[in-house]
Amino acid sequence: MPIRFPRRTARSPEQRRLAAAQWTITWRISLVMSVIMLIVGGIVYTVVLFAQRADAERETQWGIDHNTVESPPVCVWMTVERDGVVSSTPGTPAGLPVRSSLAAVRAGAPVVLERVERGGEQYTVRTARRGPELVQAAYGERFQRADRNHLLLAFAAAEAVGLLLVAVASGMLARRSMEPLSEALDRQRRFVADASHELRTPLTQLHTRAQLLARRSGSETPQQLATDLQRLVTGTRQLGDVIDDLLLSARLPQSPGSRDPVDLTALAEEAVSAEDARAQEMGLTVRLRPGRGRHVVVGTAPPCAG
Repeated sequence: MPIRFPRRTARSPEQRRLAAAQWTITWRISLVMSVIMLIVGGIVYTVVLFAQRADAERETQWGIDHNTVESPPVCVWMTVERDGVVSSTPGTPAGLPVRSSLAAVRAGAPVVLERVERGGEQYTVRTARRGPELVQAAYGERFQRADRNHLLLAFAAAEAVGLLLVAVASGMLARRSMEPLSEALDRQRRFVADASHELRTPLTQLHTRAQLLARRSGSETPQQLATDLQRLVTGTRQLGDVIDDLLLSARLPQSPGSRDPVDLTALAEEAVSAEDARAQEMGLTVRLRPGRGRHVVVGTAPPCAG
């Protein structure tokens, strides 16, 4: 025996538009948060970059003021020229010292502060005169660049995780914000369906009584015709009452109004009386069997149940 899976209910145009609006809200919030996170990341990266540059400049200034070739600061290579003799820290990278800067200071230029690249590495180089000596301090930025790369990696991971969390959170918020509108649309559809159902019965009753009246108009006595006409008038009144009930039910959620005792037996008797003509047309007899005691509830009685 083949297995049958339940069919997925097709969504209405309103539901499709709500879903599209939900997705639009979600990706727009995600886009805005992504831009904000990128701006914040750019600001943090810029602050870190300027702080590292300031650290490099301080380290080179400290080296020129206090250190020697034998005892340079961490990540700093010192070069000292005295009486035409140049000595450098052991292990100084190729391309250092920057001899053009030494020559410029030797010729009387003030302090020279620059950033140079040697062997694929960046260096902050300060050249100045210290008494009878020319001193040059070169600060290697390798560890600073590694820190910046780690910061960028952390930003990328935070951006990805943040976008995922923002997308989930914004989707939930968008769905929750759409729920009242979706419920309102559902209530509207139910109201239209209920109105159609409620109006169909009295209209059917009026149509049946009109047909009976037309058939019996030539054979019935005036008294019988008067009775049928009275039932027809009652049916039109009941149709108006149904419309009043529908309007009342639409207003109740906004203004509940008062609640009074309503006799369900009386309502049932009116319903039986309203269906009498159609039952006779079908060869049926409708009777009401009320139970013992009173059947009274608190509510809003329709206009015909006075």
